[in-house]
Amino acid sequence: MSQKRSVADFFSPSSKRAKQKAVSPELFASTAEDSETLQEQENAQCFVSIPLEETVRSIASDDACPSSSGHMDRECDDLSASCAARHQPDSATEFTASDVDVDHAGQLDISKFKTEQPTQPILNPFPSMKYGKLSRSFNSNWYRLFPWLEYSAQADAAFCLPCRMFSTGDNEKSAFVNGGYSNWKNALERDGGFRKHENSLVHKTCQASWVSFTQMKAGGQSRSVATHLSDAYSREVQENRLYIARVADILRFTAVQGISQRGHDESARSENKGNFVELLNLFAKYDDIIGKKLNGGAANAKYVHHSIQDQILEILSHITLTSIKEEMKSSQCFALIVDETKDLSKTEQLSVVVRYYLNGAVFERFLGFRNAEQLDAKSLLSYVKETLNRCGIDSQLCIAQTYDGASVMNGTSRGVQALFRQEVPQAVYVHCMNHRLNLVIVDVCKAIKPSAFGTVWEQTCTISEENGVPKREKQRTKRLPLHLEQFVLSEGRPVEEESPDSKETFRVKVFLPVLDHLIVELTRRFAENNDVLCGVSALHPQSENFMDVSLLKPFAEHYACDINSVEVECKLVIKLLQRIEAERKCKIETFLQLVTVLEEYKLAFHELHKLSVIAVTIPASSSSCERTFSCLRRLKTYLRSKMTNNRLSDLAVLAVERSLANKIDLQRVVDMFDAAHNNRRIRLH
Repeated sequence: MSQKRSVADFFSPSSKRAKQKAVSPELFASTAEDSETLQEQENAQCFVSIPLEETVRSIASDDACPSSSGHMDRECDDLSASCAARHQPDSATEFTASDVDVDHAGQLDISKFKTEQPTQPILNPFPSMKYGKLSRSFNSNWYRLFPWLEYSAQADAAFCLPCRMFSTGDNEKSAFVNGGYSNWKNALERDGGFRKHENSLVHKTCQASWVSFTQMKAGGQSRSVATHLSDAYSREVQENRLYIARVADILRFTAVQGISQRGHDESARSENKGNFVELLNLFAKYDDIIGKKLNGGAANAKYVHHSIQDQILEILSHITLTSIKEEMKSSQCFALIVDETKDLSKTEQLSVVVRYYLNGAVFERFLGFRNAEQLDAKSLLSYVKETLNRCGIDSQLCIAQTYDGASVMNGTSRGVQALFRQEVPQAVYVHCMNHRLNLVIVDVCKAIKPSAFGTVWEQTCTISEENGVPKREKQRTKRLPLHLEQFVLSEGRPVEEESPDSKETFRVKVFLPVLDHLIVELTRRFAENNDVLCGVSALHPQSENFMDVSLLKPFAEHYACDINSVEVECKLVIKLLQRIEAERKCKIETFLQLVTVLEEYKLAFHELHKLSVIAVTIPASSSSCERTFSCLRRLKTYLRSKMTNNRLSDLAVLAVERSLANKIDLQRVVDMFDAAHNNRRIRLH
């Protein structure tokens, strides 16, 4: 009695002899004969000089030749009649469903690569399924009728190898590709099951691709029509990708340079079609591919419409913001800088900038403009959070926030900074130092008493005399009120009488009052966050209080650092810096130099490294937002005042962050453009 074996043994190289015994020679002979006939039919259908799609459609309409079709129908009827009786292979070695190692069969179940042949195991018996009172199961003779067929013992289902390996997406939902076909009752129906799938246009296309791929891998010299068409398709895709990449490159160039793209009249009759179209025409003069697409292509497939420009600009801006997000992932924290202004169309624009430390440098990156429909604190905060979320930035990593002196921003209870600190407590508010200093100067100037009236009067008299204007010398003396006549008036020195020494007069009347008001205003306006900012100054190498633990303590407590570790690290860092300065013969004088040194020893000085990174991240002013406002004035001019806010923000991101924009891989832009638009008239994959 023969020993039962598993499917794993059946597929092992050592069981080659058993495999030959398991399948009858007649079955192999008929399979080879049918495969040879099928190959001749495929060659006859593939080597005609017409497009592949027309070839496949003709095959689908003709189905098969009448003689072969009748022969196939008779064989299908015979197999359908014998299906219930089970196929008994002429073999001394038999396989039962219980012998299948399901886990191992899941690894070897069906083909995994294009170079493999269909997996066609022979089980005795195959698992059966109930259809009313009858039982049906897969029949191994079907391999001979349908060479593309493969069977999964694990799923008890049939699959199509060509469609699984060469499907272009139209056939992904087919049971022969996903899940498997297991309706054995209707498997051999003329208008369903295997026959319907085999005669489908999608299957014939995949079958032709499979034959061409097999011929190419075999090293044959002959190339099928499908191969030539595949090469032509690849060339077309490459040309299309090159064209879209050039379009994106021109848009990037105009955006980075801050120049307009569109023209007033972009028709063929116009002498000036705008910078974008004119640059594309310039490229077409020196690039045959661009010229062919632009001048010889379809009118609706040139991709120069303003909507296409908006989409590509959005992709370029998205990639730039993604680069910023990736940089911030490597940073431990960031600071938020926000300011607001009106553009040319009187629209309130909110500028959002983030500041962070990375690899020995501090970066301030622009995240875009946001149209501020409402100017209350809650609305402004929602706009800021929306911008951060759109860029994928976690607001909980914010350690500081900087705004101008507007009351809606710096209000202690209902301002934006107060509302933001309710959600992110460690985000200390820093009023822009430049705005503070400007307010100090304004207040001091208001306190100075005007004293130049006499000088102005003298100049007026001089001009009047030169031009012959008579000087009024006599003036009617007003009569003193009666109640003043009751008092005795004595002569004395006028209060406004100047001292003989002019320098002393200036010092007393101008210099000293200005200094008094200046000190008062500086003390009043720069006293906020004093404890935290003093801790920052204690980390500056040139500060008198460098590494003063008493000043660092409030700073460390605010950012949840271990005070004991900070005290120990301060003592050791001073000695470390002295040794490094002696060895490297350079003096550490700036924040960045200190952070760079601590970066090398951050495992030993973890707390001080964290505090130093926070110190260099805290912004001193909102000047970066002011620079974005300068860019806004260049972009939104009188002739571009109707620009949408999304396009404005995308252009501003590319113009401000030009260093990142110039590094964008244009092939990535083409891929994203292709993924976002599946129904394009231009093939990009």
